[in-house]
Amino acid sequence: MRRIISCTLILFLALQYDPIAGAGTALPSEKDSQSVGVTRPNVVLVIVDTLRGDMLFGQGNGVPVMPKLAVLAHDSRTFTAAACPCSWTRPSMVSLFTGQHVDGHRVYFGCGPDGVVASNTDFFPDGWHTLAEALANAGYTNYAFVTNPNVAPGLGMEQGFPPENYLYEVNAPAARVTGAAIERAVSLPEPFFMYLHYMDPHVPYNPPPEHSEVFGKLPPLTDTDCNALLPDIQIHYLIDSFQCSLDPARVPQFEPLSDGGKNAMRMHYWGECHYADHQVAYLVDMLRTRYPNTLFIITSDHGEQFWEHGGMGHGTNLYEESIHVPLIFHGPGIAVATINKPVSTVGLYKTLAAFLSLQIDVRLSGSDLLDAIPTPYPVISRTRGPEPGLPIDLQSVRVGEDKLILDIKSGMQALYQLKSDPREHTNTTDTRYSVLRELASLLDQHNAAMAKIDLPETKALVQPINPETREQLDALGYTGLDASAGTMSGSTVRKAP
Repeated sequence: MRRIISCTLILFLALQYDPIAGAGTALPSEKDSQSVGVTRPNVVLVIVDTLRGDMLFGQGNGVPVMPKLAVLAHDSRTFTAAACPCSWTRPSMVSLFTGQHVDGHRVYFGCGPDGVVASNTDFFPDGWHTLAEALANAGYTNYAFVTNPNVAPGLGMEQGFPPENYLYEVNAPAARVTGAAIERAVSLPEPFFMYLHYMDPHVPYNPPPEHSEVFGKLPPLTDTDCNALLPDIQIHYLIDSFQCSLDPARVPQFEPLSDGGKNAMRMHYWGECHYADHQVAYLVDMLRTRYPNTLFIITSDHGEQFWEHGGMGHGTNLYEESIHVPLIFHGPGIAVATINKPVSTVGLYKTLAAFLSLQIDVRLSGSDLLDAIPTPYPVISRTRGPEPGLPIDLQSVRVGEDKLILDIKSGMQALYQLKSDPREHTNTTDTRYSVLRELASLLDQHNAAMAKIDLPETKALVQPINPETREQLDALGYTGLDASAGTMSGSTVRKAP
């Protein structure tokens, strides 16, 4: 079960400590003298899996969803329009750690239906010089605690981490990640780099009651609603919704949720976000109290859709609910500011390389997010879905408030003006030809540049996936999907002129 914690004392502290009221409390440690003289800051990268960008300052039933991180965000360099490189975990995380767009590193897929990866690009190529390796070369002690099987050991994300410092517990709850990180920090020589990948609020949405009940009582539910809301059933409902969103003609295996059932599913998600909020805020306050020379970066690998465009889950589209993520930089030397310009988290590596004066011998994509954001700044995202064979091949580009989504398989395009149409319901390809041509040209330039990148050598051309990892991916709906569904569809998409 996701909520079972082995470290009882750590869990007790996590539940009792108020990170805002207790910000001045010292973290017990045997390293009191080791912080003196540290020049480069410690770096803590927090990934809150599946966290939508609108949750940070959002409300659920009139209640703030992430109140503690919202307070932190106002005392940080916070980006309100950040986008991830891909709408599902593995390609997005490889982009963050290589500083390359998805079409640059070409890690597109998870494993195929037969349990073997479809091509060599699905394993993180050894040839890339990763963020973790750059930090290790600069004298950092690297530590990771990850919970998503898409970044499990053996898939390449562990490059740059000592094997004993790359901890993986599938679906471990947020309190477990927080507690383990705080406990391990005591013995890490400074400067240290922590990569902490929280699984909450990824499906199944099963928050502790104290975090779900703050949003009020659940609405009246049908029997179908109650069944779909069960943690063990949610993933099956999500997969069915996933397949039906790709093929409207498909006969669903589940009866549709009522409006109350959909609201209840959202409420469970809000509860997961609320739980993650408290745990990450607790982590930040405990670590920054003990190690004031620490840079915290808080973001997500992707968002989550809740029927805004017909489906549920992630990985199948590039609408804002799927790619808009929070992005917070907090620590010494970080100017407090709220940045409303669109940016991409692919620039994280370049940002840290500049801020920490790292020696990098590869060309990094994106922009230095602690410097002035160039204008125009094209924000590129890409998804081909978690499995080869699925009819998903999408690319998007955003400049300012204009955004183009291209279905590469069908040639269909959708152009949105996000200021007047933030929910992306009105396709304007028929009326805004000059904007369409400009954004399409930017995609052409990007694709031409990506085609020139030589893919470094990888561990193997084809490599069987670890059976245990495969089973864990199956349980989360990343494999075993039906490839017979249709392409990008709906009234908001039209053929390219």
